[in-house]
Amino acid sequence: ASSFLASYGTSDISATTNGATIKNLIGYGSILLGDKTLTIAGGKQEVDYYYAGVLSGAGGLTISGGSRQIFNGVNTYTGGTHIGTGSYVGISDDGSIAASSLLTNDGLFDISEATTGTGITSLAGSGTVDLGEKTLTITNASSTFSGVIGGSAGGELFKAGSGTFTLAGANTY
Repeated sequence: ASSFLASYGTSDISATTNGATIKNLIGYGSILLGDKTLTIAGGKQEVDYYYAGVLSGAGGLTISGGSRQIFNGVNTYTGGTHIGTGSYVGISDDGSIAASSLLTNDGLFDISEATTGTGITSLAGSGTVDLGEKTLTITNASSTFSGVIGGSAGGELFKAGSGTFTLAGANTY
C-alpha cells in the first residue's frame, strides 16, 4: 500500500488489476475508479484526513483498519461503500457519497458536520451513524441496518423512494 495519495490533479486506478490500496487520502483532485475499488487502510489513526475532490466511476470505496476519512467534495462513484470496524467516515460541508449504491457501515458514519445533512442510496451493516442535528435521507433502500443511529436534538432520518428499509438496532436519535 502506498503511504498516502495526495490528489491535486487526476489519478486513475481504472486500468489496475485489483484496484488500489492506500493509507490516507487528501487533496481536491479527481480519482477515476473505473470499475475498481479504492481501499483506504491507514491503520489506527489519531488524525482526520480530508478529501475535497471527486471519486468517480462504477467502482467502490472501502475504508478499513481504523482509518479516518472525511469527504467534503461531491463524489459521483456508483459502486458500494464499506466502512470497516473501527473506521470512521465523515461528511462535512457539502460533501456527499449519495451516488454510491450501498453504504455498508460497520464503523462510524458521521454527518454532523455536513452543511444541511446528506443522502445515501441504501444503508446496511452494524455500525453507528451520527446525525448530529442533520437529516440523513435514504433514497432507495432495500436493506437492513442493525447498528445504532443517534444524534442531537433535531437529527432526523428520512426514507424516500422505493424499497424496504429495516432498522433492527436500538436507535437513539
